[in-house]
Amino acid sequence: MAQPSVWRRLASALLADEPTLDETPVAPPASDDRPVPARASVVWLRAAVIGSFALNAVVLLQVVGAVAQGLALPARGADGLPGDTWHRIGFAFLGNVGLAGVVTLFVAVLLGAVPRLVDAPADAALAVERRRRTAMVTATALAAVVFLGSLLAWRARLHQFSVADQVVPAYQRWALFSYLAGNLTMAMVVVAAANLVRRAPSPDG
Repeated sequence: MAQPSVWRRLASALLADEPTLDETPVAPPASDDRPVPARASVVWLRAAVIGSFALNAVVLLQVVGAVAQGLALPARGADGLPGDTWHRIGFAFLGNVGLAGVVTLFVAVLLGAVPRLVDAPADAALAVERRRRTAMVTATALAAVVFLGSLLAWRARLHQFSVADQVVPAYQRWALFSYLAGNLTMAMVVVAAANLVRRAPSPDG
């Protein structure tokens, strides 16, 4: 007579271990708020600063090439007109360094600002702080050189018409206006942005 009681208890134990529809286990939602490892942050910040240096180097090569070309020109210049050294350098700037170079410097400044704009660990930002400031000083210096070179290019173009005893055509005036407006304005923007980024507080205060 005790045997049915044993089977009932065994059946009750098995049924008690089976999950019901309401007791189905639900996996917890995956969290996307995992912190980025400090090493990965350093790698990305270094990549941004290296990109800033690389863009500065591109503009530096353009400026050096323009100055070297101007100094290598004969005394009468490539246009065959007499002029001083500043005229020859300005003539070379007119054909080699334009708005694209200044925009490149602005992108270099934006890359240099990445360590201050992203929420990175303090030690990761400190690892690139000196290089970041150096990149901003370099961009400022190059923007100033492009600013002066653009003025020399404007002078060289006007000198060509003056020596030839010709009146500057209206289309040339507007071309020079567009050239100066783009280069000078962007150069000033680069200088202002680079100084703002360079003076941003460092992670250590």
